[in-house]
Amino acid sequence: MINNKVRNRIKEVAKLKGVNNKLIAVLLDVHHTTVSQWMNNVYQPNNEHTNKLIELLEVGYHDLIINEESPVDTGLGKVLQNEFDNLTKTKNLPLKVTIVNKKTGKEVTVYNPEIVKVLEDLGKEHKKRNG
Repeated sequence: MINNKVRNRIKEVAKLKGVNNKLIAVLLDVHHTTVSQWMNNVYQPNNEHTNKLIELLEVGYHDLIINEESPVDTGLGKVLQNEFDNLTKTKNLPLKVTIVNKKTGKEVTVYNPEIVKVLEDLGKEHKKRNG
């Protein structure tokens, strides 16, 4: 589970660089009130606008965009790894199997659908319980 609250530092960085919201609006082809909303963290710019802001303000992504909360560790990776090890080492299920492709009729090697299904189901159940 990811618990993200993203905010930006456009107002601070723009002020530091001597750039106002009207100039940004002109160069990014958006209304100046849109830039004002970005600067006040009402809304966040999309990826295209963020990239243009980074170029205009000559800063790195992490100088402009701040992720205030980090992902919450529910142990999902460890739970899945333990089950994967159980399926492949203890139960000796093969990691890959050969199946016949229904469209082409040819044999293809794929990750074992049984393992994939168990891991997907376990992941969904884990997320329900922990998030």
